[in-house]
Amino acid sequence: MERKGYYSHGLVSQEKLRIDRIKGVAGIVVSRDGRLLVGTEQMNKPSTRRKKGEISIPFETLKPKELGAEGGFVSALLTEISTDASIKRLQGKLESAGVIDQIEVMSDIWVATVLLRYNSISNTMPFEAPHPEEFSDLRWMGAKTLLSMQNVREFTFPVLNNVIEINRRRPSKVNFRPLYLEPYVPSVYEKFRELEQDIELDGLQML
Repeated sequence: MERKGYYSHGLVSQEKLRIDRIKGVAGIVVSRDGRLLVGTEQMNKPSTRRKKGEISIPFETLKPKELGAEGGFVSALLTEISTDASIKRLQGKLESAGVIDQIEVMSDIWVATVLLRYNSISNTMPFEAPHPEEFSDLRWMGAKTLLSMQNVREFTFPVLNNVIEINRRRPSKVNFRPLYLEPYVPSVYEKFRELEQDIELDGLQML
């Protein structure tokens, strides 16, 4: 039986997910007026081409158990952009279109793309960075503006361009469904995540 908010309804079925290759999740989070959630990287990480000061969409390394269901991808992503205080502001306003794409960002390293919609306009910022020493300065930005900027994390471009192309090709809009966030407490979920090792690349954490 499906639990409310944990359906598998994305454009990429579970059967087609590159489970053996996917290492992380990328978040395309849009406001109702079509702006994207972005933040600023606060740490260098040469192994994944991440540089301090780069603008980026949210990325998060996955745990092995999170690969099995759409809810795992969403829950992992929310650990990058929500806190116990901010999750209350998102209840009743956050919707998911599920995993809509998967892309190879490095040799044999794939990232799944989750599309979320904040069902309100971008005059407020309901999200909050739980680890501002790593990723912070969350803000809304237009897709065209982001794609035209110089100081953008490399992985952002292929993920966002793929989503734009998917949207162009589709005869109808993607199907968003409400996320049931009542039982989700970011700090509690993150403590459980810490009990399991990250999916790793050659002994290095991925994202």
